[in-house]
Formats: sequence, structure tokens, C-alpha cells
Amino acid sequence: MKIENLEDPSAFLYLERYVNEGSRTYSPFANQSKVDPKYQPVGGVESFKVPCLEIPKEKVAIYLDNPSTQLLNHYIQKDTVLFPIHPEIFEDDRIPFIEELRKYPSNSISVSPTASTRTVMTVNGTKDLPCHFIKLHYPRRISRFIRRLRINAIQHCIEVSKDLEHFYLPKFGFLPELIGMIYGFGPEAWGSIIREFTPHPTLEKKRLLIPLFALYSQDLKNPDDLPLLIQLIQFLNEDPKTFTLNHIMKPIIQIWCTVLRVRGILFEMHGQNTLLELDTSFSPTRIIYRDLDAYVDPEIREKHQLHLHFPKSHLITENRESIYSVKYDAFIGHHLFDYVASLLERFFGIPQKALQDACKETFHQYSPNGGSSFTNKTFYYVDEIFPDNKYKIITTNNP
Repeated sequence: MKIENLEDPSAFLYLERYVNEGSRTYSPFANQSKVDPKYQPVGGVESFKVPCLEIPKEKVAIYLDNPSTQLLNHYIQKDTVLFPIHPEIFEDDRIPFIEELRKYPSNSISVSPTASTRTVMTVNGTKDLPCHFIKLHYPRRISRFIRRLRINAIQHCIEVSKDLEHFYLPKFGFLPELIGMIYGFGPEAWGSIIREFTPHPTLEKKRLLIPLFALYSQDLKNPDDLPLLIQLIQFLNEDPKTFTLNHIMKPIIQIWCTVLRVRGILFEMHGQNTLLELDTSFSPTRIIYRDLDAYVDPEIREKHQLHLHFPKSHLITENRESIYSVKYDAFIGHHLFDYVASLLERFFGIPQKALQDACKETFHQYSPNGGSSFTNKTFYYVDEIFPDNKYKIITTNNP
């Protein structure tokens, strides 16, 4: 993609689906998917209909984080709830409660898959119903895990969204998860989450969003286009090292460390969950975070006398050092910064160590307890698929 096309209304979905070549080499499972090919972001249909069942309100558990009037009025009506289900799941007889769900009347909404596959984005937004994301229950293996969306995760994401409204950094924003809906009972209950497309805190002027993986990836349909990060640096006539450190790497480290230190929330800031916000002159303004299904550290919350109204499944009660390392060393360092550093070395001859040294200095400036929750070891998942979404974490030889 050419930088001048970023203002096109269709640009964001194009980036999500097609500007990702070469960004998933960090794991042998990163490109694997058991999803029907027509619903996959690359190679799938341009858009499809998601059934939205009209279910009596008393049969649906609803969780809210101050949603916009438009989204609230659309999904949570006077007597009914519009309950979205992925079409592949709607046709699957093995899904709990699906027989009774099929008995309800149905509307539909047009969507396109995003890079994560199970989160879709509505198309053809209007003033009454602006474009937004729907995170769907999708019990298919995508990458390493089966993507169920059950009650614990839904409750948790809404609580994290509420909590982040009390967190502020000038270069930080997030996509709030405003409506959670759950059908069924017991551990098999499942549902969906409605996520805004407009970052919070909201800004008056128009902004553009780029998924970070699209900065360093090749455009599948226009392979001769330079990576967007290189185009941005050239367009703004910036020093490559200074631009990348000041607008991408250092803000990400500051955000990750600070939200953990003051709110106890452990972001997963890899290239898919993290976005770069630009103004209409293509100057970076903020780092935007999405997908709030993140661990919470109860020790930090208790230290700051903050509530612990989160499911126990999402609280760090053991293996703190290894979990911290996976989220920082692997997701930020290996899955994101290594790609960015490699790109700068390839195009500008900047040694990767120069960026690493600057990142280390920033980390020690902002990290909780001066980094004492980290050891000199790094950790990552075992390269093996385990049943029931279980995983094992081992030490690695990566610095």
C-alpha cells in the first residue's frame, strides 16, 4: 500500500487482511488455521453476513462499559438483545445451546474478517451505526489456541475496559470493549464482545490507524510497495532511528511498563494487538492497544488499593516471572521489535544493537520495581499443541 492511500475509508481493513506478508514467522503455528477458508482474512470473501439473533433480554447476561448510544440502542433493545454468532458456528450442531438459539428470529450484519479471524469489523458504517468490531465465539484452532469466548473472558474484558478509563498517558489510547453478551449456563456459556473502532480517550480531529504488523510487512497485492514504516520515515523526512524509537519502541515500552506498574494489567503488545495512530498529515500521535483479554497482577492491584473484580482465571497467582517474560520478551521483543529492527537494518544499515540498547534503557526507566520481577532468563511457549488450550512455558536461549 502507498502511504497516500491510508486516508481511504477501506484502508484499515485492507491493512488488516493483506499487508501482513512475512509478519508471522515467529512461531510454527502462527499461520495455521482450522477456520473455513472463505472466512479467513487472506483468501476469504470480502465480506459476509453474521447472524444476529433476537433473544429475549432476560435470557442473555449483559455486561456494559458505558457504550455509545448508537451501539447500545442497536444491540440492547427494549425487550430483546441482538446476539451475534459467526455463521460457521451457527451451522455447527456440536456447539452448546445451538439448537435452541436457532429457534430465535434473526437479523444480520455485514462484516469483514480482521487479522485475528475471529474478530470481525462491520462494513458500510452509518451515523446511526458506526463501524465497530465484534469479537466472536469461534471454537476453531487459529494459530496455537482454540478461540472460544466464554463467560470468564467476556466479564474480564469489560472490567479491564472500565479500568483503563482511569489510566492516562499522552501517547496512549485503547479500543474499549463496551458490550459483552453471554448465552447459556455453566462453564459452556458463551457469547460475544462489541469493541469500538474509535480509540479512547477520544480526540476531536480525524485520525488514521495502522496495525503495527502492517508497518513492517509486505503488501500481498502490491509486493513492490515499500513497507509503510519506510514510507512514513521518507515522507516525514525523519531520522530512521530517532523516528522509530520516539514514536514506536519507547512509547510501547513506557505504556507496557506503566499500565502494569500502576494498574497491574499485563498487555500483550505484539504487532496484531498494537496500532499506530496518525493524524491526517501522517505524523504519529499515539500508540493504540486492542484486545483486553489480558492478565492482571493482584499484588500490584492490592498495593495500590485497587479492586480485584476480575475472574480468578485471569489473575497471576504463580509463575509471575515466566508470564512477564512471555508478554514482554517474546510478544514485544521477539514478535514485534525484532521485525522492526531487522527492517531498519536492511534499509538504513542501523545496527539492531543500537535499538536494543535504547530499549533496555527505557525499560529500566519505567519497569515495575526496576525490573526486579524479571530474571536473566527468557521464557516462551513449548512448540507443541496441547489439548484444551493448555500450554507449557520453558526457558529459551534468546537474550
